[in-house]
Amino acid sequence: MCSSDLSPDYRQGGRLDLFFGDERVSFTITELKEPSRIVWHCTTEENPWFNTDIAFEFVAQGDDTVVRFDHLGWPEVIDRFRDCSMSWAYFLESLRMLLEEGRRTPESVAPACDSAPAA
Repeated sequence: MCSSDLSPDYRQGGRLDLFFGDERVSFTITELKEPSRIVWHCTTEENPWFNTDIAFEFVAQGDDTVVRFDHLGWPEVIDRFRDCSMSWAYFLESLRMLLEEGRRTPESVAPACDSAPAA
């Protein structure tokens, strides 16, 4: 399960912490172009995401908004990259369902993207 801290600082240079179970993964907001783009840079050295960037871009298309997502800066394509790609796809689809249909997919069936090193 993923959750965020209760008081993120949503300014450029601000900090955001996400929790995956008991593990905290910290990010700095390195780019903020309201209302169209935000980029988080992972600062948790013990995490495989360290020094990667997570970018969200919001693009108006008529009456709709398209969310573009990138997880950038992986030093190489490893199993963890593939696992996280599947997890991000799952959670983005859940977000779409929540916004468009008022329901979301249960986290209990989400693909795993734990931060422990791959065996």
